[in-house]
Amino acid sequence: MGRIGGLRVIVGVGVLSALLVFGVSGALAAFHGVASGKGCTSPAQVGDPYTCTALISNTVDTGHDTIQVTGLSDVVHSAGGNVSSGPMLATTGLVFSGAVSCIGGAGAGTSANPYIGATACLLPFGTSITTKPFSHYTVQAADFNLPNHRLTDTVTWNWNNTCVSNPDNDCTTNPQVATAGSSALVVETVLASGRITGGGSIFATVNGTPNVRVTHGFELRCDPTDKRQSLEINWDGGNNFHLDKIINSVICFDDPTTQPPPPPGTVVDTYAGNTLFNGQSGFHGFGYAVGTGTCNKEPATIYFIVIDAGEPGTEDTAEYHIVSSGCTLDAGPAQLLKGNHQFHKN
Repeated sequence: MGRIGGLRVIVGVGVLSALLVFGVSGALAAFHGVASGKGCTSPAQVGDPYTCTALISNTVDTGHDTIQVTGLSDVVHSAGGNVSSGPMLATTGLVFSGAVSCIGGAGAGTSANPYIGATACLLPFGTSITTKPFSHYTVQAADFNLPNHRLTDTVTWNWNNTCVSNPDNDCTTNPQVATAGSSALVVETVLASGRITGGGSIFATVNGTPNVRVTHGFELRCDPTDKRQSLEINWDGGNNFHLDKIINSVICFDDPTTQPPPPPGTVVDTYAGNTLFNGQSGFHGFGYAVGTGTCNKEPATIYFIVIDAGEPGTEDTAEYHIVSSGCTLDAGPAQLLKGNHQFHKN
């Protein structure tokens, strides 16, 4: 009997060990979760709305399950304390990527016709939701004194897994949250009627070729409706870009992180805009000024930022992204090797 009892114990331990081994293996076969993101318009001027966009993406769940989104909220970490939006899923326009479905509202889920009024949304694996720009806070003068002059915030998505696809039997439908943060540089001085002139060279990798000299010259107005806009860019191989007009808003402002500060007669040091390029911001997290023109005689769009960082110009910065059937250029942000940028108040 002792032997039989001992055998039973050994077999029992063996079965338990097997269950533990296979149980761990199954648990590690699937990872459950979502990806979230946040971006805010930078710079943000004192007195203007603090405007942001948020994203939730069902692209990391290795079980390929469908998730349900049930809430969205945002908190701005202002100089005066945290400012909450409260629940905002139903009041925010939603743009779908893939076969997303929502209830409680209406809309096609496109940028032109976003879904509004959602109380819940289902995101099959491989799909995502991007919000239309939203704002629930106005930038205050005290926010300029935040660390690094940066106003920050945190978005929170409420979601849960549906566990419809659960091959490893390790899923949970319990409520979850996904957060993401962003920021904007707070600026006090914005110039509407100034201009920036100058030119110079930076070096970039162009079509796989490193250290290509890119030379530019410009006279650009801070008023985008002013037709006296001039920008020429040339680089190896006879490539040329010529600006015809500015097509979006331009922001000329004093970036407090650019040193030295602009002289009193100039008051600003940065020429930028409020547009992203391929979903990304540019130098110092700023949006781009955008213009249209020609590149190698073909229609082209340019996204760009130029900085005047004082004399003698060696700290001045340029960044250019040109999209065209005639050429492609991604140059900078980089400091000038030769040349100078100079802002003029009038």
